[in-house]
Amino acid sequence: MIFQNILEEAIVNINKNIQEEYNKICVVIVTYGNRAHLACQVIEQCFREKIKKVIVINNNSDKQSKNKITALSSLHTNKLKIISLKENSGSAGGFKKGLQEFYKENAFEYVLLLDDDNLPDTTTIYKLLKNFLSLSCRNKLTAVHAFRKANDINTSTQIESYILPRMSTFNKNSFLGFNLSNIFRKILPIFYTKGTCTILNSNKEISLNSAPFGTLFFHKSLLNKIGYPKEELYLYMDDVEFTNRIKKNNGEIYLIPNAIVNEIDKSTWNPSHRFFNVFMYLENTSLPKVFFAIRNTIFFEHHVINNANFSVNKGEILGIA
Repeated sequence: MIFQNILEEAIVNINKNIQEEYNKICVVIVTYGNRAHLACQVIEQCFREKIKKVIVINNNSDKQSKNKITALSSLHTNKLKIISLKENSGSAGGFKKGLQEFYKENAFEYVLLLDDDNLPDTTTIYKLLKNFLSLSCRNKLTAVHAFRKANDINTSTQIESYILPRMSTFNKNSFLGFNLSNIFRKILPIFYTKGTCTILNSNKEISLNSAPFGTLFFHKSLLNKIGYPKEELYLYMDDVEFTNRIKKNNGEIYLIPNAIVNEIDKSTWNPSHRFFNVFMYLENTSLPKVFFAIRNTIFFEHHVINNANFSVNKGEILGIA
């Protein structure tokens, strides 16, 4: 009986501590173009989840969208902060500005980054915090990431086919995603998928080497160690380069599979590509996006994950081109 009382008291204290820390969470959302119909849903959901501070970076949205988002300020006095940029600075510049504004907020210690179409499920933010507090006890330089759910794809399939190949390991020595070793992955897949089922059948965290900005959660102190996103990258691979700095500094990034975030803009979410290659950007993509994708991928591959075999794969892909 005494043990049960001690246990119950301990649980109460743990939940109380989590709630106190929950009140220190700030959400940063980056929006652009004509996407207020998406951003407003995400903002309102954050406040339904009792978030005390939301910072919205208006990345040169059109006038109508800007007015719709600004109108929410009167409904959430002192809770919603809107920063309007004169030019679209890309995801890198947008999240950099958002993180800089978050860092100034002395009352808030944790940040959740969201794209303007990342709609968290009920309790998702709580689950991210709870897992973060547990995992950061092992390594203070830790970030966690929610599971961005594509509604028309089975969860296990999405993790196995999209998240694990692209975020848990890098396609080392590749050039624009091309690597001769991938040929053997397709011919002999059994050697590359062994053990996957064990990970997928558990509800435990999954270690990642990088992650998108959207749904990334971490403590303010991480910025003191790794800095801010490189705004010169502008778009594509900027999030990979930023989060890889966590790993380069002996930190950890974990996917939390039961922390669900829904992608409410289906047109921008394609979890079907198992391995990156340059050709996927040449289909239904504007030339500026193609430029940033190719330039930034080469930058990351050359400066972060290449060694002697990088030149081999570079020669192969340029020969094909």
